[in-house]
Amino acid sequence: MARTEQPMPVATGITLGVGAAIFALLVWLSFWVGFERLRPDLGLDSIVSLAASPEVEFDAEAAGWEPVAGADPTTGFGPQYAQAVRADEPVCVISWQSGSLGANSVNLTGLATDLEGTQAVLDAAGMQSEGTERVRVMTEAGETLEMLYVPQVRADGLDSASAARAFVGSEHYLVFTLVCEAGGDLSPERMYTVLEDALVVARPLD
Repeated sequence: MARTEQPMPVATGITLGVGAAIFALLVWLSFWVGFERLRPDLGLDSIVSLAASPEVEFDAEAAGWEPVAGADPTTGFGPQYAQAVRADEPVCVISWQSGSLGANSVNLTGLATDLEGTQAVLDAAGMQSEGTERVRVMTEAGETLEMLYVPQVRADGLDSASAARAFVGSEHYLVFTLVCEAGGDLSPERMYTVLEDALVVARPLD
């Protein structure tokens, strides 16, 4: 005799439906939380104003950096540090510059984001500005500051890449520059690693 299919009890169907809905909601929330964590606190697609020019604290001993030049407060240039992970690897030097653009420097009036301001500052300095990669550095307040990563073309045979950020709201800027002997690693991933040794003192205005 053929067995007759018994209909699922209504209560069981409702329970399964509610369970599936809760599971879907939890999955969506996990993706949303993960996405929010990936978003930088001070993104390039916003406009940020600082109370003063950003400063950099650099942990040179963390990855074996050696000082090769001191800072120049009059120009905003920070010190320079050199590093060679192994004796047979190209030597790389990290340095940075920060300051205020001033009224007669680069006109940032009417720009919609710090990304546009960063590109304008790089263009004014004669540097490539069409980078699409973005990197991050931590601030003293524990926030992530997003910067535009751009490789640079040099005429001296060295390779170079920069991580730059202009703050359109207050007309401040910060540029990290990594210069290597030919064949040195200048990838965004390397810049990320280098910036892990840096801490930016930047106080956004509310």
